[in-house]
Parts: sequence; C-alpha cells; structure tokens
Amino acid sequence: MGGVHTGNKRDLYGNTKDHLKNNFSTVPGVGQIMLGGYTDRNLRLWVDGKKLSQRELTIDDILNTIQKEHVEVPAGLLETKTQQMNIRSFEIGVNSDSTRFIKESIEELEFTLILSALLTSLVTWFFLGSLSSTINILLAIPTSIMGSFIILNAFGFTLNTFTLLGLSLAIGIVVDDAIMVLENIVRHREMGKSLLTAAIDGAREITFAAIAATLAIVAIFLPVAFMSGIIGKYFYQFAITITAAVLLSLLEALTLTPMRCSQFLQTRSENRFMKKIDAGMSKMEVWYEAILKFCLSHKLIVLSISAIIFGASIFIIKPIKKEFVPSQDQSQLLIRLQTPVGSSFTYTDTMATKCEEYLLANKDVLRAYVTVGGMGGSGAQSNLAMFFITLKNPKERTISPETKKRYTQNEISVLFRKELGKISKELKIVVQDLSMRGLSSSRGFPIEFYIQGKSWEKLAESSDEIIKQMKESGKFVDVDTNYQVGQPELHIVPNREAAMRYGVSISSIGTVIGAMIGGVKSGQFTEGGHRYYVNLRVAASERENAP
Repeated sequence: MGGVHTGNKRDLYGNTKDHLKNNFSTVPGVGQIMLGGYTDRNLRLWVDGKKLSQRELTIDDILNTIQKEHVEVPAGLLETKTQQMNIRSFEIGVNSDSTRFIKESIEELEFTLILSALLTSLVTWFFLGSLSSTINILLAIPTSIMGSFIILNAFGFTLNTFTLLGLSLAIGIVVDDAIMVLENIVRHREMGKSLLTAAIDGAREITFAAIAATLAIVAIFLPVAFMSGIIGKYFYQFAITITAAVLLSLLEALTLTPMRCSQFLQTRSENRFMKKIDAGMSKMEVWYEAILKFCLSHKLIVLSISAIIFGASIFIIKPIKKEFVPSQDQSQLLIRLQTPVGSSFTYTDTMATKCEEYLLANKDVLRAYVTVGGMGGSGAQSNLAMFFITLKNPKERTISPETKKRYTQNEISVLFRKELGKISKELKIVVQDLSMRGLSSSRGFPIEFYIQGKSWEKLAESSDEIIKQMKESGKFVDVDTNYQVGQPELHIVPNREAAMRYGVSISSIGTVIGAMIGGVKSGQFTEGGHRYYVNLRVAASERENAP
C-alpha cells in the first residue's frame, strides 16, 4: 500500500495494523499479510548513565522497579480509558497490484475463446459449406471447455498461468473430433440416407479413428503430468487440463454431435462462391496427388531429405539462447539497496532517501514505495532497503534517444542500475523483475547457486571466488550472495575476580549491557484497548562510541 498522509503517522500505522490488516485477512484466499516499514508502538525510557552513578543506582534497580511497580491488576489501576482516535489522512492508494495481471490473463482467455470460435466457424463454413454444420461444430467448444472446469474443480486446481495455457491450447483441438465425425456423417447423408441413419452409420464408422486420433494427442500431453522436478510441478496442471479437455471432446463428438446431426443437418450449399471454393480444392487435390506420387516413387530421396532436416535441427538448437522463464513487461520492479554490513539504520535511510529522490524524478516512474530495515518491520536488517517501483504503461513512457522507441522495462532496469550506483560506491543495487516471481528460484532471480559445506570459512572463500568469476565474465548482473561477512563486533570481557569481589554476577553484567546497549522490554502499558511494551535503553549520546 502507498499513499499520502497529512496527519499523525503513528495513528496511520495503528489504523493500518488494527483495521486494514484485519479486513484483508478475512478475504478468501489471503494466506499472509506483511507490514513493511511498520514497527509496533512502544514506550521508550532513556537512561542517563551519569545520573545513575550520582545516585548510586544500577540498571538492575531500574528494571526491578519497573517490573515490580508497573503492573496491571485485575481492577485495572493503570489502564487508561478507551479513547476514540481520529485519523487525519485514510489518501491511501494501492502502490503495487499483482492481481491485474491475473485479470488480464482471464480476459485474454475470454478473447481467445471468442476469436477461436469465430475462426473455427469461418473455416468450418468455408470447407463444409453448410451453416447447420458450422453451428454443430461451434456447440462442441462450450461443452468441452465447460466440462474441463468440472475436472479442474475436482482436482482442486485454480485458474492460473498453466491451466489457462492448457485451456487456450485446447480450444483449437476440441473441435477436431467433432469435425471428423460430422464430416463422415455428411458423407453418408450425401449418399441419400436419412438424417438418423446417416448419423448412426457415420458415427459408428468413424468411432475407432476418432478414438485413435484423440489418444494420440493424449499420449503427447499426459506424460507431462508425470515429469519430476520443478518442471513437473509447473506443468502438472497444464497436462491434466488439456488431457481432460481432449477426452471430453471425444465424448462430445461420439454422443452429442451425432445426436444434433440426426435432428438438423444440411448438405453443402450450391452457389457461385462455393463452386469457386470447390474448383480451388480440386486443383489442390491434383497438386497433392502429384506430390504424393513423387514421394512414393522416390522414397530414398524423401527419407534422406528428412534425415538431413532432422540432423540440422539438432545443431540449430545449440546456438539458440535459452531461459527458464521469459521476462514480461508488467511495469513493476523491485530494487534492493544494500549498504555495507554493519551500517546503521540511519545511514541506510539516508542513502535510501537519495535513491528515492532520483526515482521519483524519473518521468517513467508512476509510484515508488520504500521500506528500510527489511519487510518484517523490526529493523533487524539495518543495511537493507527495498523499493517497490510501479512504472507507467509502456505506451506512456518516454522515448529512448538511442532506439527511437519508448523505453522497455528491461531498459529502465539497466538505467536504474547505472544511475543508482553513482550515488555512492558503497551501495549494492539489485534490480529484480517481478514478472518472474513464483516461476523462478526461491529468491526470485533467474539463476541461483547453492553451496554447501562443513566450513564457514571455506564457504565464504568459494562464494567470493564464484562471485568474482561471474562479474569478470560480463554476462551477469545483480550478482549477490546471502552470506554476509564483515559484521563489526565489540567484545566485552568481564573481570571475574573483580565481579566476585563486589558481589556482581556475570548474569547481572550481561543484563546491564543488554539493557544499556541493545535495550530490553521491561514491562507493558495499556492504552486505547491495546497493550504496548516499555523499552529501557541508555540514551544515544552515551552509546554512540565504543570505549
């Protein structure tokens, strides 16, 4: 989500967490909701180390006091009254919407169905020359496709990339059996038989051929469902979808198509247009007969040419570029900004702000949403910032001076890598194409390597070597590793003898250090029907520099 907020940010965060998140979580099909750039409200207590020394107090004294005195008994002594907070804002807009691509896929399927039906009707009428025959064939499409939805529901499938692919491909196949049966029925009808007799004899005669043709198609697609690995996982639903559609088309062709033919069927219309088509088909038959005679008379030549073409195709495959998932221009990019390991949240936020200024100034950027510290909202990844970029539609983008065409998403990605990298040499910029998410590797990149071993040092060495070779090859961009080394550490070694002399335990020393440097949750308070943590920590001015 992204938007403009003119009121209290804390109230906006609370409204997002307590209301918007709950509303989204009740939507059917929603599995997980992440709040990026959000941290829970809490009460922070900053401790002045010098005043503690003046009053001869310790961090343990403060912690014990808060834990003992700040409690909420059943009577609610410390609980404030429920307040109604007014949110001065709720302009809240959608920054990134992936569902629109699913909608576009569904709309494309609908368009394909309509276009396929129109083309099928045109071709059928062109060759059969009968309006009733054309209608008969068209009725086979909804029967097979709608029946496929029953199979999809039975298997628990959804309308996704692969089921839609199967349905789109099946549209052109499901009419084959119906055309085969109808054509033979028409032939029997032209022999002078009645509609009922022609339907029965024509369907019975072609049944075995129709089954053989259908099973030949099933033999091509069904084995895909038994493929192993990631390819098998992806194409399982595709194979089941198209197999179900083809088998249902056979059932329709052997039952409903003859039934319709027995009730209404007209033979080929005799008009000037159809006579021209027949004349053209007669010429094609003559050419086909001549070619067929030549092939049968020169079998060795035909087989030799076929072998040469087959062999050449094998060698042609090698130079063709290969990729697992093609990139799509969906006008969405994810930019990962990484500062050096150990960078503070403030430094990363400063660098992210500079990058954000550049991105928003780009004429091809429609919206930009940034989170600093990771998506969990805890700030644990203080050296990481993420930008969710929404680009303008391809037709609305600026024209490239080099290509004289409007910028593509890939071209904009290259530009962002180059320009954002100029902001600081310490920054690592990774521009990720979101169109491949879900179909690529776990982190969403086209290529990933996993290195395993027993030694962390050896793993780091191997990782650095691989990264070095990939960068030197010039064939890779956004080279990254999730093994981060170089995190600065400050080691504190307590003097155990001195601690025992003053009666101080090592546990107390650890508690004090943790409270002073990292901060600890020392209690809770209640306001507005919600409970919030009380965090205790030494003031920033006393912990900025290591002793």
